[in-house]
Amino acid sequence: MIVMVNNESKGIKRVCLISQYFPPDIAGSGMRTFHIVKDMLSRGYEVVLVTGVPHYPDGNNRALCNRKMYQFQTKGRLTVIRLWMPPMSHHSTAGRMANYLYFMLASLLVLPLVGESDLVMAMSPNFFVYPLGLLYKMCKRTPLIMNVDDLWPEALADLGIVQNNLMLRGLAAVRNAMLKMSDYVIPIAGAITRYLIRNGIPQDRIKTIEVGFDYSRFRRFDDEVAIPTNDTIRIIYAGALGPAYDFNLILNIAKLAQERNKNWTFIVKGLGMTTNLLRRGIKARNLSNVQVLRKHMTNEEYASFMKTATVFILPMKDNFISTTAIPSKLLDFMAFERPVLVLGKGQPAQLVEIAECGLSVSQNRIERAFDFIDGLEQTPSVGKLMGMKGKRYVESHLSLKCIGDKLETILSRLIRHRS
Repeated sequence: MIVMVNNESKGIKRVCLISQYFPPDIAGSGMRTFHIVKDMLSRGYEVVLVTGVPHYPDGNNRALCNRKMYQFQTKGRLTVIRLWMPPMSHHSTAGRMANYLYFMLASLLVLPLVGESDLVMAMSPNFFVYPLGLLYKMCKRTPLIMNVDDLWPEALADLGIVQNNLMLRGLAAVRNAMLKMSDYVIPIAGAITRYLIRNGIPQDRIKTIEVGFDYSRFRRFDDEVAIPTNDTIRIIYAGALGPAYDFNLILNIAKLAQERNKNWTFIVKGLGMTTNLLRRGIKARNLSNVQVLRKHMTNEEYASFMKTATVFILPMKDNFISTTAIPSKLLDFMAFERPVLVLGKGQPAQLVEIAECGLSVSQNRIERAFDFIDGLEQTPSVGKLMGMKGKRYVESHLSLKCIGDKLETILSRLIRHRS
């Protein structure tokens, strides 16, 4: 049975978003799309979202057993068209690329079902979604906004997927050409914005729109949770176990703490392609103070868990992709009112320094990182002050409303010009 999105709503602006990832998928790009959709609905827009059934990162969701090519889900002014996705893991490069290509092709098939739109947004995955956005723009004759979470193909070079310089230059030229064909570009970080401007993207058609943090996800966000009495210090990383992070940095600090008889617990929570590598690192160092949690948590369970942290830790690799983007998990760390230790440089380090909510050190300064945590143990009031500053910064600059206000300026202008 063919179903088409109803276009009869009078006077309501309709926006179509294309994003392979959307909650309950835990990908950061999916959460960004969720924030944008939620804000648009609160401002009276009608939203059509083309996305995949939940499949990230393992590709083993029960929804994948349903072999329907697509499913319609409607709630109020939101219509979600969920495409069937092949049960393939994102833990390998081949699996990721196969998922990207499949979503790209499957999204073409539902184009006739989307209906008329006042604007199209190409959200994720980077690069692969841009041709889709351009095709939707052409067929629907509507303005197009392209989102940039990471810089491709530069990220592919960092991950070792593409090493040929000629191919990298060619892919970058294609990326730049597609972005120039859009009506507006919204990178998640200032470093990406500046890089794209240097690559020829017109300055008057690009604006940084950060990821943002949604406090309303948690019903009792400000409730405190008792920290387990057997743990003096809890150092937590929570997020994807992806190739942009160097978990050996955490393990090296844990090794130092164990050798010095510190009663510290390091907790790494998440899923991803580096999980087995992390476990091997723990075993090789004979660490008893590191826990790896893979359990799925509800929003309330997640909030309670995050509030048991003494300090959050973000172990970035020293490469291009890690220094230009701001991981959404960093905003989570700051919003939960705890100090943050960033191992690395670039945008994440700069954000922590600007907010005065923790410390950033280079990857080779493990002793300095250890001393910072030790200092928080000796003087808890310092950590409390840093946590307060981090939360205050998120509330003032990176709340869902702050991000929505920036985006609304762009949406209104593009839709007005179309009319």
